[in-house]
Amino acid sequence: MILQDILPQLLHKGSADDVLIHRYRPAAPLYLDAAAAPRTDDDVLASVYATHDEARRRLDVPLDERGHFVADASLSSSVPFDPAWNTLRAVPYQVLEPWFAQRRDGSHDSQSQSQSQDDAFAWIARAYGEERRWSSSYEMINRADHYYFYRKEHEHVPGVMLIEAQRQAVYHHLYKHTRHQRGKVTVSLNELNSAFYAYAELMYPIELVVDDLTPGNAPCPRNIHYRVSFYQRRNLLAVIDTKASVIEMSSFEKIRNIFLTSDDWYTPLDPRLVQSTLTESDGARSDVALIAVSRDACVTGRLNIEHGNVRSIVVSDREGVTFSQDVAFERELGDQTLWRFVNLTPGNVIDIGKVIKRGFIVAAGTPDVASNS
Repeated sequence: MILQDILPQLLHKGSADDVLIHRYRPAAPLYLDAAAAPRTDDDVLASVYATHDEARRRLDVPLDERGHFVADASLSSSVPFDPAWNTLRAVPYQVLEPWFAQRRDGSHDSQSQSQSQDDAFAWIARAYGEERRWSSSYEMINRADHYYFYRKEHEHVPGVMLIEAQRQAVYHHLYKHTRHQRGKVTVSLNELNSAFYAYAELMYPIELVVDDLTPGNAPCPRNIHYRVSFYQRRNLLAVIDTKASVIEMSSFEKIRNIFLTSDDWYTPLDPRLVQSTLTESDGARSDVALIAVSRDACVTGRLNIEHGNVRSIVVSDREGVTFSQDVAFERELGDQTLWRFVNLTPGNVIDIGKVIKRGFIVAAGTPDVASNS
C-alpha cells in the first residue's frame, strides 16, 4: 500500500509549508462485522482477526480489563473508557505493527512485515467497500525546522499545534471517506473538545487516528462527529472531538450574507488596496476612490464626468475578489458622489458582501458622514 503525501489544497492550505500531516493509510478497525467474513479470504481474515462473539471479530491486540489498548492506560489512569468509541475505533499502527510482527512466523524482516500487514488490511477494505465506516491514520510532520510552528513568526504552542493537525486530518478524512468534494462544501464547526494526557516530544513519530462517530451511515453526511486521537511511542497523548455541519457552498454563502441582519455602510480599511472603476455608456472607464459601500448604494470620490452617462462600477481587492454592479447617479455629497445600485439580484448582494468581508469596516454613520478617517 502506497503511503500518500497530501496536497495542501485538500487541507485548505495554500502552501506545502503549512501541511502538518502525511502518510495516509486506512486504519484497521478494532472490531469487524463477522457477517462480512464470506466476502474475504478466510486465511487473510484469520491472520489478523479472531472471533469475538457471534456478531463480531476482534483484532487480537492486547487490551486491559476495561477494553482499552494497553497503550491507552500506560501514561495516565485518567483516560476515560468510552464504550461507543471502543466499538467504532481503529487501532493505531504504532500499536499494530509490533503486535503484527510477532505473528509473522518469526520473520525479522520489518519491511516485509509492514507490507504483509498493509496487504491484509487493504484486502479487508476492498471486501467491505463502502459498507464500513473506515477510520484514517496519518503521521504528523513534527520537525524542528517545520515552517508552520518553528520558523513562522508566532509563539510555538504545542496544544495549538495538535489542534491544527487534527483540523487538517478532519478535512482529509471527510473528502476521502464521504462523497463530499473539496470546493463544493464547507465545514462549519459546532463543537471542539480536547483532552491532553501527556506532552508530545519532537524525537518520535506522532500518529493521528480519525474515527467517525457520526450517527448513521450517510454517504454525504450533513453533520459529522470525528474523534482524532494522537499516539507517540504507542501511548495516547490527546483526544480531540470535532462536531461540525457540512454545508453546500451555495447555501453557506446565503447564510453568511452580511446584509441578512444589517443595512450598515462600510468603508475600506486601506483605500489603497481597493480598486474601483466607473464605466460610462460609451465604454469609457475612470478609476475612482471608493469611500463607502452598502447593500443598495456606494459613495465614491467626485469626478469631472457626466453623471447620467455612468452605467456601472467594478470594485476589486488585490486578491482579485470582485463585484460588478449597475449604478445610477443619486446626488452629490460635497466632494463625493452617491450612486444607487440598480438591477440588483440576490447574487449581486452576496458578491458585494464578499468584497466587504475582505478589507472593510463598518462606517461611523450615513453616507453624508461616511469617510476614510
